[in-house]
Amino acid sequence: MRHAKHWPRLALLGAIAALCSGCPWPPGPRPVLAVSSTQHTFGPRESVWSFRISNIGGEGSNLSFTATPNRTWFQVTPATGQLPAAAYADLYVTVEWDALTDKALQSGMIALTSNGGEATVTIRADVGGEGEGEGEGEGEGEYPKLFSMSEYYVPYEPSGLPNAGGYTLPVDLDGVDYFDRVDARFGNERTPALLRAHGCVVVPYDWAPHGYKQEENDDIITPYDALDKMDLPIFVTSDTLLHLYHVQFDETLKAIEETEFFDDISRVTEALLANAQEQYAELTKNAEGKDLAWDSAEFLQAAALRNMAYLAVARRLLDPDAATPEAVAGTVASELANIAAHVGFRPSPLFIYQEDYSQYVPRGHYTRSETLERYFRALMWYGRMAFLLKGAENWGPAGEALISEEDARIQTTQAVMLSQALNEVEVGDERARDLWERIYAVTAFYVGIADDLTPLEYLGAVEKVFDSAFQLANLADADKFHALRTELALLRSPQIFGGTGNALVSPPITPETLDEVLDKTKGMRFMGQRFIPDSYMFQQLVFSQVLDYT
Repeated sequence: MRHAKHWPRLALLGAIAALCSGCPWPPGPRPVLAVSSTQHTFGPRESVWSFRISNIGGEGSNLSFTATPNRTWFQVTPATGQLPAAAYADLYVTVEWDALTDKALQSGMIALTSNGGEATVTIRADVGGEGEGEGEGEGEGEYPKLFSMSEYYVPYEPSGLPNAGGYTLPVDLDGVDYFDRVDARFGNERTPALLRAHGCVVVPYDWAPHGYKQEENDDIITPYDALDKMDLPIFVTSDTLLHLYHVQFDETLKAIEETEFFDDISRVTEALLANAQEQYAELTKNAEGKDLAWDSAEFLQAAALRNMAYLAVARRLLDPDAATPEAVAGTVASELANIAAHVGFRPSPLFIYQEDYSQYVPRGHYTRSETLERYFRALMWYGRMAFLLKGAENWGPAGEALISEEDARIQTTQAVMLSQALNEVEVGDERARDLWERIYAVTAFYVGIADDLTPLEYLGAVEKVFDSAFQLANLADADKFHALRTELALLRSPQIFGGTGNALVSPPITPETLDEVLDKTKGMRFMGQRFIPDSYMFQQLVFSQVLDYT
Protein backbone atom coordinates (compact mmCIF):
# COMPACT_ATOMS: atom_id res chain seq x y z
CA MET A 1 0.00 0.00 0.00
CA ARG A 2 1.80 3.47 -0.46
CA HIS A 3 3.17 3.56 -3.99
CA ALA A 4 2.28 0.41 -2.38
CA LYS A 5 5.86 0.76 -0.71
CA HIS A 6 9.49 -3.50 0.12
CA TRP A 7 6.47 -8.16 0.25
CA PRO A 8 11.42 -12.19 -1.26
CA ARG A 9 9.79 -15.21 -2.28
CA LEU A 10 10.13 -17.25 0.91
CA ALA A 11 8.73 -20.65 1.83
CA LEU A 12 5.62 -20.13 -0.20
CA LEU A 13 3.97 -23.32 0.86
CA GLY A 14 5.15 -22.84 4.41
CA ALA A 15 3.62 -19.38 4.24
CA ILE A 16 0.45 -20.25 2.37
CA ALA A 17 -0.31 -23.86 3.32
CA ALA A 18 -2.01 -22.70 6.46
CA LEU A 19 -4.01 -20.22 4.40
CA CYS A 20 -5.58 -22.86 2.23
CA SER A 21 -7.01 -25.28 4.76
CA GLY A 22 -10.30 -25.15 2.90
CA CYS A 23 -8.81 -25.80 -0.53
CA PRO A 24 -10.13 -28.84 -2.44
CA TRP A 25 -6.89 -30.86 -2.34
CA PRO A 26 -6.91 -34.26 -4.06
CA PRO A 27 -7.80 -37.10 -1.70
CA GLY A 28 -5.00 -38.96 0.05
CA PRO A 29 -1.99 -37.92 2.14
CA ARG A 30 -0.30 -34.76 0.92
CA PRO A 31 3.33 -33.72 1.68
CA VAL A 32 4.04 -30.22 2.99
CA LEU A 33 7.49 -28.59 2.90
CA ALA A 34 8.63 -26.59 5.95
CA VAL A 35 11.95 -24.75 6.30
CA SER A 36 13.60 -23.86 9.62
CA SER A 37 15.38 -20.74 8.35
CA THR A 38 15.15 -18.60 5.24
CA GLN A 39 18.39 -16.59 5.41
CA HIS A 40 21.95 -16.70 6.74
CA THR A 41 25.01 -14.46 6.54
CA PHE A 42 28.41 -16.16 6.67
CA GLY A 43 31.02 -14.29 8.70
CA PRO A 44 34.64 -14.11 7.45
CA ARG A 45 35.66 -17.16 9.52
CA GLU A 46 32.59 -19.29 8.92
CA SER A 47 32.49 -21.93 6.18
CA VAL A 48 29.59 -24.27 6.96
CA TRP A 49 26.01 -23.62 8.03
CA SER A 50 23.03 -25.95 8.15
CA PHE A 51 19.28 -25.58 8.10
CA ARG A 52 16.49 -28.11 8.42
CA ILE A 53 13.69 -29.02 6.04
CA SER A 54 10.73 -31.11 7.19
CA ASN A 55 7.71 -32.90 5.79
CA ILE A 56 4.82 -31.74 7.95
CA GLY A 57 2.21 -33.31 5.68
CA GLY A 58 -0.30 -36.00 6.49
CA GLU A 59 0.58 -39.50 7.62
CA GLY A 60 1.63 -41.65 4.70
CA SER A 61 2.80 -38.72 2.55
CA ASN A 62 6.25 -38.69 0.93
CA LEU A 63 8.13 -35.49 0.10
CA SER A 64 10.65 -35.38 -2.77
CA PHE A 65 12.86 -32.28 -2.76
CA THR A 66 15.65 -30.63 -4.75
CA ALA A 67 17.94 -27.84 -3.48
CA THR A 68 19.55 -25.69 -6.20
CA PRO A 69 22.00 -22.83 -5.48
CA ASN A 70 22.07 -19.91 -7.94
CA ARG A 71 25.72 -19.02 -7.28
CA THR A 72 28.91 -21.05 -7.76
CA TRP A 73 30.66 -19.84 -4.60
CA PHE A 74 28.52 -21.98 -2.30
CA GLN A 75 27.23 -25.55 -2.43
CA VAL A 76 24.38 -27.34 -0.66
CA THR A 77 24.27 -31.02 0.32
CA PRO A 78 22.31 -33.16 -0.02
CA ALA A 79 20.95 -31.60 -3.19
CA THR A 80 18.07 -34.07 -3.49
CA GLY A 81 16.21 -36.44 -1.20
CA GLN A 82 12.95 -37.87 0.04
CA LEU A 83 11.22 -37.47 3.39
CA PRO A 84 8.30 -39.49 4.77
CA ALA A 85 5.69 -37.75 6.91
CA ALA A 86 7.04 -36.13 10.12
CA ALA A 87 10.65 -36.68 8.97
CA TYR A 88 13.33 -34.03 8.50
CA ALA A 89 16.73 -33.58 6.90
CA ASP A 90 19.60 -31.20 7.66
CA LEU A 91 21.00 -29.45 4.57
CA TYR A 92 24.58 -28.18 4.78
CA VAL A 93 25.71 -25.03 2.97
CA THR A 94 29.45 -24.67 2.33
CA VAL A 95 31.09 -21.43 1.18
CA GLU A 96 34.13 -21.57 -1.11
CA TRP A 97 35.86 -18.38 0.03
CA ASP A 98 38.58 -18.64 -2.64
CA ALA A 99 35.90 -18.13 -5.28
CA LEU A 100 34.98 -14.74 -3.80
CA THR A 101 37.31 -12.05 -5.15
CA ASP A 102 35.05 -9.02 -4.85
CA LYS A 103 35.56 -7.50 -1.39
CA ALA A 104 31.92 -6.77 -0.76
CA LEU A 105 28.91 -8.48 0.75
CA GLN A 106 27.93 -11.28 -1.64
CA SER A 107 24.41 -12.62 -1.92
CA GLY A 108 22.88 -15.74 -3.43
CA MET A 109 19.86 -17.97 -3.08
CA ILE A 110 18.93 -21.64 -2.73
CA ALA A 111 15.76 -22.63 -4.55
CA LEU A 112 13.94 -25.47 -2.78
CA THR A 113 11.45 -27.28 -5.00
CA SER A 114 9.33 -30.25 -3.99
CA ASN A 115 6.01 -31.96 -4.49
CA GLY A 116 4.97 -30.28 -1.24
CA GLY A 117 5.70 -26.67 -2.11
CA GLU A 118 8.56 -24.29 -2.82
CA ALA A 119 10.82 -22.08 -0.70
CA THR A 120 13.92 -19.94 -1.03
CA VAL A 121 16.84 -19.51 1.36
CA THR A 122 18.98 -16.38 1.00
CA ILE A 123 22.72 -16.89 1.53
CA ARG A 124 25.11 -13.99 2.10
CA ALA A 125 28.87 -13.94 2.61
CA ASP A 126 30.58 -11.02 4.37
CA VAL A 127 33.92 -10.85 2.57
CA GLY A 128 34.98 -7.84 4.60
CA GLY A 129 34.20 -4.98 2.23
CA GLU A 130 31.68 -2.22 2.61
CA GLY A 131 28.89 -3.96 0.73
CA GLU A 132 26.59 -2.45 -1.77
CA GLY A 133 25.33 1.04 -1.18
CA GLU A 134 28.53 2.40 0.34
CA GLY A 135 28.47 5.71 2.07
CA GLU A 136 27.07 6.85 5.36
CA GLY A 137 23.73 5.32 6.22
CA GLU A 138 23.43 3.33 3.02
CA GLY A 139 23.85 -0.28 3.91
CA GLU A 140 27.46 -1.06 4.77
CA GLY A 141 28.51 -4.22 6.54
CA GLU A 142 26.23 -7.20 6.73
CA TYR A 143 23.00 -5.40 5.86
CA PRO A 144 22.54 -5.32 2.06
CA LYS A 145 19.94 -3.24 0.30
CA LEU A 146 16.94 -5.52 0.36
CA PHE A 147 15.28 -3.90 -2.65
CA SER A 148 17.80 -5.50 -5.04
CA MET A 149 15.30 -7.42 -7.14
CA SER A 150 17.95 -9.01 -9.35
CA GLU A 151 18.44 -11.55 -6.55
CA TYR A 152 14.99 -12.96 -7.19
CA TYR A 153 14.78 -12.61 -10.97
CA VAL A 154 14.89 -15.81 -12.99
CA PRO A 155 14.89 -15.10 -16.74
CA TYR A 156 12.26 -16.87 -18.83
CA GLU A 157 13.67 -18.81 -21.75
CA PRO A 158 10.98 -19.04 -24.48
CA SER A 159 10.80 -22.38 -26.26
CA GLY A 160 8.43 -21.39 -29.07
CA LEU A 161 9.51 -20.06 -32.45
CA PRO A 162 7.52 -17.02 -33.70
CA ASN A 163 6.09 -17.73 -37.13
CA ALA A 164 3.52 -15.03 -37.91
CA GLY A 165 2.72 -14.61 -41.56
CA GLY A 166 3.64 -11.32 -43.17
CA TYR A 167 1.78 -9.05 -45.59
CA THR A 168 2.49 -6.10 -47.83
CA LEU A 169 0.63 -2.83 -48.28
CA PRO A 170 -1.80 -2.14 -49.75
CA VAL A 171 -3.66 -5.17 -48.43
CA ASP A 172 -5.68 -7.32 -50.80
CA LEU A 173 -9.00 -7.56 -48.95
CA ASP A 174 -9.94 -10.68 -50.90
CA GLY A 175 -7.23 -12.52 -48.97
CA VAL A 176 -8.36 -11.32 -45.50
CA ASP A 177 -10.16 -14.10 -43.63
CA TYR A 178 -13.59 -13.23 -42.21
CA PHE A 179 -13.45 -9.68 -43.60
CA ASP A 180 -16.98 -9.78 -44.99
CA ARG A 181 -18.50 -11.05 -41.72
CA VAL A 182 -16.69 -8.52 -39.55
CA ASP A 183 -17.28 -5.62 -41.94
CA ALA A 184 -20.98 -6.42 -42.10
CA ARG A 185 -21.22 -6.11 -38.32
CA PHE A 186 -18.84 -3.23 -37.53
CA GLY A 187 -17.78 -1.57 -40.75
CA ASN A 188 -18.70 1.69 -42.46
CA GLU A 189 -17.89 3.19 -45.82
CA ARG A 190 -14.37 4.15 -44.70
CA THR A 191 -13.38 0.76 -43.28
CA PRO A 192 -12.26 -1.02 -46.49
CA ALA A 193 -10.06 1.87 -47.66
CA LEU A 194 -8.37 2.29 -44.26
CA LEU A 195 -7.77 -1.42 -43.88
CA ARG A 196 -6.39 -1.67 -47.41
CA ALA A 197 -4.03 1.29 -46.88
CA HIS A 198 -2.80 0.61 -43.33
CA GLY A 199 -3.38 -3.07 -42.66
CA CYS A 200 -5.53 -2.27 -39.62
CA VAL A 201 -8.49 -0.13 -38.67
CA VAL A 202 -10.00 0.90 -35.32
CA VAL A 203 -13.77 1.33 -35.19
CA PRO A 204 -15.59 2.84 -32.18
CA TYR A 205 -18.55 0.74 -31.13
CA ASP A 206 -21.33 0.96 -28.55
CA TRP A 207 -21.99 -2.40 -26.88
CA ALA A 208 -25.05 -1.17 -24.95
CA PRO A 209 -27.58 -2.28 -27.64
CA HIS A 210 -26.30 -5.83 -27.17
CA GLY A 211 -27.43 -6.02 -23.55
CA TYR A 212 -24.39 -4.50 -21.84
CA LYS A 213 -24.53 -1.65 -19.35
CA GLN A 214 -23.16 1.70 -20.47
CA GLU A 215 -20.24 1.50 -18.03
CA GLU A 216 -19.30 -1.89 -19.51
CA ASN A 217 -18.26 -0.15 -22.73
CA ASP A 218 -14.92 0.57 -21.03
CA ASP A 219 -14.51 -2.96 -19.68
CA ILE A 220 -11.74 -4.80 -21.52
CA ILE A 221 -13.70 -8.06 -21.20
CA THR A 222 -16.88 -6.79 -22.91
CA PRO A 223 -15.64 -7.02 -26.55
CA TYR A 224 -14.44 -10.59 -26.03
CA ASP A 225 -17.71 -11.65 -24.47
CA ALA A 226 -19.78 -9.96 -27.17
CA LEU A 227 -17.68 -11.25 -30.08
CA ASP A 228 -17.93 -14.77 -28.70
CA LYS A 229 -21.74 -14.50 -28.56
CA MET A 230 -21.73 -13.15 -32.13
CA ASP A 231 -19.62 -16.11 -33.25
CA LEU A 232 -16.99 -13.75 -34.70
CA PRO A 233 -13.22 -14.39 -34.68
CA ILE A 234 -11.27 -12.96 -31.75
CA PHE A 235 -7.73 -11.61 -31.67
CA VAL A 236 -6.42 -11.75 -28.08
CA THR A 237 -4.19 -8.75 -27.38
CA SER A 238 -1.35 -8.73 -24.86
CA ASP A 239 -2.98 -6.03 -22.72
CA THR A 240 -5.89 -8.41 -22.09
CA LEU A 241 -3.55 -11.06 -20.72
CA LEU A 242 -1.87 -8.48 -18.49
CA HIS A 243 -5.27 -7.30 -17.28
CA LEU A 244 -6.40 -10.83 -16.45
CA TYR A 245 -3.10 -11.44 -14.64
CA HIS A 246 -3.72 -8.32 -12.57
CA VAL A 247 -7.30 -9.37 -11.80
CA GLN A 248 -6.07 -12.78 -10.66
CA PHE A 249 -3.32 -11.13 -8.60
CA ASP A 250 -5.77 -8.70 -7.01
CA GLU A 251 -8.45 -11.28 -6.25
CA THR A 252 -6.09 -13.82 -4.67
CA LEU A 253 -4.41 -11.13 -2.55
CA LYS A 254 -7.83 -9.85 -1.49
CA ALA A 255 -8.96 -13.33 -0.47
CA ILE A 256 -5.82 -13.96 1.60
CA GLU A 257 -6.00 -10.57 3.31
CA GLU A 258 -9.69 -10.87 4.13
CA THR A 259 -9.84 -14.51 5.24
CA GLU A 260 -6.40 -14.97 6.82
CA PHE A 261 -4.31 -11.89 7.41
CA PHE A 262 -7.03 -9.80 9.04
CA ASP A 263 -7.27 -12.35 11.85
CA ASP A 264 -3.49 -12.80 11.99
CA ILE A 265 -2.69 -9.10 12.36
CA SER A 266 -5.55 -8.70 14.85
CA ARG A 267 -4.13 -11.46 17.06
CA VAL A 268 -0.59 -10.09 16.82
CA THR A 269 -1.80 -6.59 17.68
CA GLU A 270 -3.82 -7.79 20.66
CA ALA A 271 -0.91 -9.84 22.03
CA LEU A 272 1.63 -7.04 21.60
CA LEU A 273 -0.73 -4.51 23.19
CA ALA A 274 -1.16 -6.75 26.24
CA ASN A 275 2.62 -7.11 26.44
CA ALA A 276 3.11 -3.33 26.21
CA GLN A 277 0.64 -2.80 29.05
CA GLU A 278 2.48 -5.33 31.22
CA GLN A 279 5.80 -3.75 30.31
CA TYR A 280 4.59 -0.27 31.24
CA ALA A 281 3.21 -1.50 34.57
CA GLU A 282 6.48 -3.29 35.37
CA LEU A 283 8.61 -0.26 34.46
CA THR A 284 6.41 1.98 36.60
CA LYS A 285 6.76 -0.42 39.52
CA ASN A 286 10.54 -0.61 39.11
CA ALA A 287 10.83 3.17 38.93
CA GLU A 288 8.89 3.56 42.16
CA GLY A 289 11.11 0.94 43.76
CA LYS A 290 14.28 2.72 42.56
CA ASP A 291 15.38 -0.33 40.57
CA LEU A 292 16.20 2.01 37.71
CA ALA A 293 17.76 5.44 37.71
CA TRP A 294 15.13 8.18 37.44
CA ASP A 295 16.13 9.34 33.96
CA SER A 296 16.31 5.73 32.74
CA ALA A 297 12.84 4.98 34.08
CA GLU A 298 11.49 8.14 32.50
CA PHE A 299 12.38 7.39 28.90
CA LEU A 300 11.71 3.65 29.18
CA GLN A 301 8.27 4.39 30.63
CA ALA A 302 7.65 6.96 27.90
CA ALA A 303 8.57 4.41 25.23
CA ALA A 304 6.31 1.74 26.75
CA LEU A 305 3.44 4.22 27.11
CA ARG A 306 3.77 5.36 23.50
CA ASN A 307 3.85 1.74 22.33
CA MET A 308 0.59 1.19 24.18
CA ALA A 309 -0.93 4.09 22.25
CA TYR A 310 0.58 2.94 18.94
CA LEU A 311 -0.81 -0.57 19.28
CA ALA A 312 -4.13 0.64 20.69
CA VAL A 313 -4.69 2.79 17.59
CA ALA A 314 -4.10 -0.25 15.37
CA ARG A 315 -6.37 -2.35 17.60
CA ARG A 316 -9.21 0.18 17.29
CA LEU A 317 -8.73 0.44 13.52
CA LEU A 318 -9.15 -3.33 13.32
CA ASP A 319 -11.98 -3.45 15.86
CA PRO A 320 -13.74 -0.14 16.61
CA ASP A 321 -15.38 -1.71 19.68
CA ALA A 322 -12.09 -2.75 21.29
CA ALA A 323 -11.23 -1.26 24.68
CA THR A 324 -8.54 1.42 24.90
CA PRO A 325 -6.11 1.54 27.86
CA GLU A 326 -7.11 4.50 30.02
CA ALA A 327 -3.56 5.85 30.20
CA VAL A 328 -3.48 6.54 26.44
CA ALA A 329 -7.17 7.14 25.73
CA GLY A 330 -6.74 10.81 24.80
CA THR A 331 -3.87 10.24 22.38
CA VAL A 332 -5.62 7.30 20.74
CA ALA A 333 -8.85 9.28 20.32
CA SER A 334 -6.95 12.15 18.67
CA GLU A 335 -5.16 9.85 16.23
CA LEU A 336 -8.42 8.07 15.33
CA ALA A 337 -10.16 11.40 14.77
CA ASN A 338 -7.41 12.52 12.37
CA ILE A 339 -7.61 9.22 10.49
CA ALA A 340 -11.40 9.39 10.25
CA ALA A 341 -11.28 12.99 8.98
CA HIS A 342 -8.45 12.21 6.49
CA VAL A 343 -7.57 15.90 6.58
CA GLY A 344 -4.13 15.81 4.96
CA PHE A 345 -0.95 16.79 6.76
CA ARG A 346 -1.28 17.41 10.48
CA PRO A 347 1.10 16.88 13.45
CA SER A 348 0.65 13.39 14.87
CA PRO A 349 -0.30 13.52 18.57
CA LEU A 350 1.76 10.36 19.12
CA PHE A 351 4.71 10.59 16.71
CA ILE A 352 5.10 14.41 16.84
CA TYR A 353 6.04 14.82 13.16
CA GLN A 354 3.40 15.60 10.52
CA GLU A 355 1.43 12.77 8.95
CA ASP A 356 -0.67 12.79 5.78
CA TYR A 357 -3.99 11.49 7.13
CA SER A 358 -5.57 11.57 3.67
CA GLN A 359 -3.71 8.32 2.97
CA TYR A 360 -6.12 6.35 5.18
CA VAL A 361 -9.02 6.41 2.70
CA PRO A 362 -9.51 2.79 1.50
CA ARG A 363 -9.09 2.28 -2.23
CA GLY A 364 -9.04 -0.51 -4.77
CA HIS A 365 -10.26 -3.88 -3.52
CA TYR A 366 -10.11 -2.58 0.05
CA THR A 367 -13.46 -0.83 -0.50
CA ARG A 368 -15.30 -4.11 -1.07
CA SER A 369 -15.99 -5.09 2.55
CA GLU A 370 -15.84 -3.60 6.03
CA THR A 371 -13.20 -6.17 7.00
CA LEU A 372 -10.93 -5.04 4.16
CA GLU A 373 -11.48 -1.37 5.01
CA ARG A 374 -10.40 -2.01 8.60
CA TYR A 375 -7.43 -4.07 7.44
CA PHE A 376 -6.38 -1.29 5.04
CA ARG A 377 -6.42 1.43 7.71
CA ALA A 378 -4.54 -0.69 10.24
CA LEU A 379 -1.87 -1.76 7.75
CA MET A 380 -1.56 1.83 6.53
CA TRP A 381 -0.92 2.85 10.16
CA TYR A 382 1.65 0.07 10.57
CA GLY A 383 3.18 0.92 7.20
CA ARG A 384 3.41 4.71 7.34
CA MET A 385 4.27 5.57 10.93
CA ALA A 386 8.03 5.38 11.45
CA PHE A 387 10.01 5.17 14.68
CA LEU A 388 12.58 7.72 13.56
CA LEU A 389 16.26 7.30 14.29
CA LYS A 390 17.45 10.86 13.86
CA GLY A 391 16.71 13.82 16.13
CA ALA A 392 18.04 17.37 16.44
CA GLU A 393 17.58 20.62 18.35
CA ASN A 394 16.55 22.26 15.09
CA TRP A 395 13.67 19.96 14.24
CA GLY A 396 10.56 20.19 12.08
CA PRO A 397 9.66 19.91 8.36
CA ALA A 398 12.50 22.30 7.43
CA GLY A 399 14.85 21.36 10.28
CA GLU A 400 17.87 19.09 10.51
CA ALA A 401 15.54 16.33 11.74
CA LEU A 402 11.79 15.80 11.91
CA ILE A 403 11.74 15.33 15.70
CA SER A 404 13.80 16.34 18.73
CA GLU A 405 16.77 14.36 20.02
CA GLU A 406 14.72 13.28 23.05
CA ASP A 407 11.85 12.01 20.90
CA ALA A 408 14.30 10.19 18.62
CA ARG A 409 15.72 8.41 21.66
CA ILE A 410 12.23 7.43 22.80
CA GLN A 411 11.12 6.30 19.33
CA THR A 412 14.27 4.21 18.85
CA THR A 413 13.63 2.62 22.24
CA GLN A 414 10.03 1.95 21.17
CA ALA A 415 11.26 0.19 18.04
CA VAL A 416 13.63 -1.99 20.05
CA MET A 417 10.87 -2.85 22.54
CA LEU A 418 8.45 -3.78 19.75
CA SER A 419 11.06 -5.87 17.95
CA GLN A 420 11.93 -7.77 21.13
CA ALA A 421 8.26 -8.32 21.94
CA LEU A 422 7.56 -9.56 18.41
CA ASN A 423 10.35 -12.09 18.85
CA GLU A 424 9.22 -13.30 22.28
CA VAL A 425 5.44 -12.91 22.71
CA GLU A 426 3.32 -16.03 22.16
CA VAL A 427 0.12 -15.91 20.11
CA GLY A 428 -1.61 -19.21 20.72
CA ASP A 429 0.94 -21.89 19.93
CA GLU A 430 3.04 -19.58 17.74
CA ARG A 431 5.34 -16.63 18.27
CA ALA A 432 4.05 -13.25 17.16
CA ARG A 433 7.11 -13.17 14.90
CA ASP A 434 5.91 -16.31 13.06
CA LEU A 435 2.60 -14.66 12.17
CA TRP A 436 4.36 -11.40 11.25
CA GLU A 437 6.75 -13.30 8.96
CA ARG A 438 3.86 -15.15 7.33
CA ILE A 439 2.10 -11.89 6.48
CA TYR A 440 5.34 -10.25 5.36
CA ALA A 441 6.56 -13.19 3.25
CA VAL A 442 3.32 -13.66 1.31
CA THR A 443 2.78 -9.95 0.73
CA ALA A 444 6.46 -9.59 -0.26
CA PHE A 445 5.87 -12.29 -2.86
CA TYR A 446 2.87 -10.39 -4.18
CA VAL A 447 3.97 -6.76 -3.91
CA GLY A 448 7.61 -6.33 -2.93
CA ILE A 449 9.78 -6.03 0.15
CA ALA A 450 9.76 -3.18 2.64
CA ASP A 451 11.45 0.06 1.65
CA ASP A 452 12.01 0.84 5.32
CA LEU A 453 13.82 -0.97 8.11
CA THR A 454 11.92 -3.89 9.63
CA PRO A 455 11.76 -5.27 13.19
CA LEU A 456 14.02 -8.16 12.12
CA GLU A 457 16.77 -5.74 11.10
CA TYR A 458 16.48 -4.00 14.47
CA LEU A 459 16.75 -7.38 16.18
CA GLY A 460 19.93 -8.04 14.21
CA ALA A 461 21.45 -4.73 15.27
CA VAL A 462 20.53 -5.33 18.93
CA GLU A 463 22.11 -8.79 18.84
CA LYS A 464 25.28 -7.39 17.27
CA VAL A 465 25.68 -4.67 19.90
CA PHE A 466 24.44 -6.48 23.02
CA ASP A 467 24.99 -10.15 22.07
CA SER A 468 22.37 -12.45 23.58
CA ALA A 469 22.40 -10.79 27.01
CA PHE A 470 20.18 -7.83 26.06
CA GLN A 471 17.86 -6.34 28.65
CA LEU A 472 15.83 -3.15 28.42
CA ALA A 473 17.91 -1.60 31.18
CA ASN A 474 20.89 -1.77 28.80
CA LEU A 475 19.33 1.09 26.84
CA ALA A 476 19.99 3.33 29.84
CA ASP A 477 23.74 2.95 29.21
CA ALA A 478 24.58 6.02 27.13
CA ASP A 479 27.60 4.41 25.46
CA LYS A 480 25.73 1.24 24.49
CA PHE A 481 22.71 3.19 23.31
CA HIS A 482 25.01 5.30 21.15
CA ALA A 483 26.61 2.12 19.77
CA LEU A 484 23.15 0.77 18.92
CA ARG A 485 22.09 3.94 17.12
CA THR A 486 25.39 3.94 15.23
CA GLU A 487 24.77 0.36 14.12
CA LEU A 488 21.22 1.23 13.06
CA ALA A 489 22.46 4.28 11.17
CA LEU A 490 24.64 1.99 9.06
CA LEU A 491 21.59 0.11 7.82
CA ARG A 492 19.94 0.90 4.50
CA SER A 493 18.00 4.13 4.03
CA PRO A 494 14.59 4.26 2.34
CA GLN A 495 14.65 4.88 -1.41
CA ILE A 496 11.15 6.33 -1.86
CA PHE A 497 9.82 9.40 -0.06
CA GLY A 498 6.29 8.75 1.15
CA GLY A 499 5.65 12.15 2.73
CA THR A 500 6.88 11.37 6.26
CA GLY A 501 6.92 14.54 8.35
CA ASN A 502 6.00 16.69 5.33
CA ALA A 503 9.75 17.28 5.06
CA LEU A 504 10.71 20.36 3.07
CA VAL A 505 13.55 20.69 0.58
CA SER A 506 15.55 23.88 1.17
CA PRO A 507 17.53 25.77 -1.50
CA PRO A 508 19.89 25.21 -3.15
CA ILE A 509 17.94 22.37 -4.74
CA THR A 510 20.11 19.47 -5.88
CA PRO A 511 19.47 15.75 -6.37
CA GLU A 512 21.45 15.18 -3.16
CA THR A 513 18.80 16.99 -1.14
CA LEU A 514 16.38 14.10 -1.71
CA ASP A 515 18.89 11.75 -0.08
CA GLU A 516 19.05 14.12 2.89
CA VAL A 517 15.26 14.09 3.19
CA LEU A 518 15.15 10.29 2.94
CA ASP A 519 17.77 10.04 5.68
CA LYS A 520 15.54 12.12 7.98
CA THR A 521 12.75 9.55 7.50
CA LYS A 522 14.99 6.58 8.33
CA GLY A 523 13.70 4.30 11.05
CA MET A 524 11.64 1.20 11.70
CA ARG A 525 8.14 0.65 10.43
CA PHE A 526 6.30 -2.33 11.89
CA MET A 527 5.03 -3.52 8.50
CA GLY A 528 6.64 -1.05 6.13
CA GLN A 529 5.21 -0.02 2.80
CA ARG A 530 6.83 -1.63 -0.16
CA PHE A 531 9.60 -0.72 -2.55
CA ILE A 532 7.92 -0.55 -5.96
CA PRO A 533 10.28 -0.14 -8.93
CA ASP A 534 7.99 2.16 -10.92
CA SER A 535 7.56 4.48 -7.92
CA TYR A 536 11.33 4.65 -7.54
CA MET A 537 11.78 5.37 -11.25
CA PHE A 538 9.15 8.11 -11.37
CA GLN A 539 10.69 9.71 -8.29
CA GLN A 540 13.87 10.17 -10.33
CA LEU A 541 11.90 12.03 -13.04
CA VAL A 542 10.27 14.75 -10.95
CA PHE A 543 11.28 17.58 -8.64
CA SER A 544 13.73 17.69 -6.92
CA GLN A 545 15.73 15.09 -8.84
CA VAL A 546 15.43 17.00 -12.11
CA LEU A 547 15.63 20.45 -10.53
CA ASP A 548 13.64 23.09 -12.45
CA TYR A 549 12.82 20.95 -15.48
CA THR A 550 9.35 19.93 -14.20
